[in-house]
Amino acid sequence: MAITSDEVNFLVYRYLQESGFSHAAFTFAYESQLAKSSVISTEVPPGALISFIQKGLLYVGIEAHVNEDGTERECEADITLLNPHICRVAQSVSRGSSSSGGKPGKRKRKADDGSGSTTTGLGLTSNSPDSVHDPALTPTTTTATTTTTVSATNEPSPSSHSTNPTTDSADPPAADTTMIVLRGHEKDAFSCSWKPRQNTLVTGSSDATARIWDVPPDFSTPATGLTLAHGSDGATSTDVTTLEWNMDGSILATGCYDGHMRLWSGTSGALLQDMAHHTGPVFAVRWNPSSRVVLSASLDSTVSLWDIQASSKLAQMTLHDGASILDAAWKDDATFATCSADTTIRLTNVDDAAGPCVTWKGHTDEINAIHWNPPATVLASCSDDTTVKLWKVTDATCVYDLTDHTKEVYTVRWSPTGPGTAQPNRTAVLATASFDMTVRLWDVQVGQCTSTLQHDNPVYAIAFSPNGEYVASGCISGAVQVWSLQVGVVWYTYYFLGYCRHFKVTGDICISLAVILQFLLLFMTFHWLTIVLSADYNLLRKFMPKYHSPKLSEGSIVCVNSK
Repeated sequence: MAITSDEVNFLVYRYLQESGFSHAAFTFAYESQLAKSSVISTEVPPGALISFIQKGLLYVGIEAHVNEDGTERECEADITLLNPHICRVAQSVSRGSSSSGGKPGKRKRKADDGSGSTTTGLGLTSNSPDSVHDPALTPTTTTATTTTTVSATNEPSPSSHSTNPTTDSADPPAADTTMIVLRGHEKDAFSCSWKPRQNTLVTGSSDATARIWDVPPDFSTPATGLTLAHGSDGATSTDVTTLEWNMDGSILATGCYDGHMRLWSGTSGALLQDMAHHTGPVFAVRWNPSSRVVLSASLDSTVSLWDIQASSKLAQMTLHDGASILDAAWKDDATFATCSADTTIRLTNVDDAAGPCVTWKGHTDEINAIHWNPPATVLASCSDDTTVKLWKVTDATCVYDLTDHTKEVYTVRWSPTGPGTAQPNRTAVLATASFDMTVRLWDVQVGQCTSTLQHDNPVYAIAFSPNGEYVASGCISGAVQVWSLQVGVVWYTYYFLGYCRHFKVTGDICISLAVILQFLLLFMTFHWLTIVLSADYNLLRKFMPKYHSPKLSEGSIVCVNSK
């Protein structure tokens, strides 16, 4: 099959003529030099361009709906030219209304007026406004489809309703040992974090809840979970936007759109502290390396530091001249960095009440994320100005300015290799994800891009495997690709309905037959979460991409085992 540019231009020229755009057709023919081409005398039936496009769409539809075994996937959604295709399955009972399915923005960056004074209905039992401890909040273990609520109020909360999907098939689908679906969240999922050294994850959603899931490693039993309610029924502006475990998993910190940071028991799910320190949404909660201090960073331009041992606020600092703080990262127990919409990075000591000790300038647009390398000697930052910059404390300006991306860079991640890791003799790699539909891998020793991984949509999430041999990336279309860095190819591609928003990685997990998994990935989509499990040997013996496209309802979590 061969297609020339002259042939394409001639079809466009004929389409313009047939549609009545005579002036446009004349101009196009002149600029494309069709008169000098032999195709000008070719006899082409009317509507040829539209006919070819329609046939192409038919092929795209067939390609999108054929399973690995040759069977056809059910779908009612139309294939269109401009919009990404999302399968829609007929359902005998319609679901309730869902949140908007439009393209999501990068973040909810602008707080509603008065968000800091929004009443959440929290019943504080301590005399201190910053402290809550209610021993009566004792959750019970539940299955994935029915969860018991641990409420932040003193009133009992009803159990979540079952979200088993109803399909047009009378018989249940055959059991799939490669995946399970954990149902619970009813709205967009924003954040996730693995409990250290355990097969337990926590997820945060705009349904005003966080959910703790005990994921069965071999998928042989239903997953159990707890629901951590962040407000009374009907409370607004309590989207759980960020969360993080402390170093031993005993305490979970969550940050919300209502400006609150909350601390929860990592075992019982009981609410330990509720801190209303901010007047704007909290977009980052971060534990220092010793887990003695937890930081919350907000759009109100302040950072609040909470001393765990003293159970009191250590400090609250106004940084970045009133601009929104978008991310934060600890360098060590006493020093942290923040980035902001004001295009600067501030390095601050917890004991320095006067303000930041270092201010780095160089970006020309909002800085979306910052991340220290494992030994905390180099800070990587990414920005809407399409650049990635590397900073050292000893230098007033960036040591490298990485400019290969052509659109906004959303996130950065360091590999678990190089100095300060369990693999110190291997080269450290920096990965960056951009709205230019690429993931780039960088050699930070020389500041050069070594590999470019291509997606077909803006990339929101990246994660390295603990051994540093693979990197997974997810884009807004719901496609997740697992790349082998040694071979330089895509080993697996997973397609899910929704938007891939976030990844988290945990270490080796032991499953049935004593197979040691090389990595466990959790990625977040617009309405559900997915865990991708892959064994190293299975990756090496399967060279063709493997595709999954499960039928899901809102608020679902999918676990995939690539066996």
